[in-house]
Amino acid sequence: MLEEQIYLCSTRTMYRILDAAQEVRERRDQARHPAYAKPEVLATAPNQIWSWDITKLKGPIPYLYYSLYVILDLFNRGPQADTGRKLTCRVLRFLMAFLAVVILSIAAGVVTPMNQAPVEDVSARMQRFSRSLGVACAHCHLDGQWTDESKPAFATARNMSTMVAAVNERLGGPPKVSCWTCHRGSVRPSRQPAPPLDAELAKWPAELADASQGRKITMVVYNVALGVGCDHCHVADWTSAEKPQMKMAATMNSLFEIFPAYMPEGARTQCYMCHKGSTRPPFNWAPRTPRSPGDAGRPSGCPSPPPM
Repeated sequence: MLEEQIYLCSTRTMYRILDAAQEVRERRDQARHPAYAKPEVLATAPNQIWSWDITKLKGPIPYLYYSLYVILDLFNRGPQADTGRKLTCRVLRFLMAFLAVVILSIAAGVVTPMNQAPVEDVSARMQRFSRSLGVACAHCHLDGQWTDESKPAFATARNMSTMVAAVNERLGGPPKVSCWTCHRGSVRPSRQPAPPLDAELAKWPAELADASQGRKITMVVYNVALGVGCDHCHVADWTSAEKPQMKMAATMNSLFEIFPAYMPEGARTQCYMCHKGSTRPPFNWAPRTPRSPGDAGRPSGCPSPPPM
């Protein structure tokens, strides 16, 4: 009728006619959600219904969590009945004994943060290690023996992970350092090249020519590692510490007190290993498209770690 330019009524009138004939409705299939009665449990006396809950509490080291169990009698919200009290006491004694065993095992080194982590945390953690160092699982693990610690790289990875947590604790606030910050896809973090140091040393200010050679090298290392000039931390008065960057440099220097406790014997650390010419080292890698849904960032030949 539109093509023949025949006008019967307005659009609104047409919809009123259709609505009167119950022809106006959603054309798509819609799920019907009738009103269901809400489930309700009712206790009329003690010891009829018990409720429980588990809360995960962060432990003193990364990836270690404690489970806080709460068990209540629904009728009186507590173990007031004789039977309920006895049952609760038995459960609490068992939980306290179990917790004591766990704490002693951690202190003795039998249980480690790695195998205390939930399965999903272990898998994600292994993928971060693999991507950060650019290695497969065999770098630290024996094939099929995931808890075997015979490879030196296994102990090194544990020490480095603990060191990262200690560094982030010293810096305060949200985590600022990860494995990727230094490694960037390499087993050995890159070290500061010599030519830029020599070029920067040649630009040393003439008014500070009397400075010791050690002081000159230290300042040059800072400049090259962070990609900055002297004015990044200093003002006209070279001894002034008014700039926030000056205070931050002191905090960063204090990290070198932490490194020796975790680094392999004879290893040396440099500002450049993390900064690499930037004032703000990256915390994490740039995202990329995974090869498959379950292979986000995992190097070739590295299967998902099984439960530990």
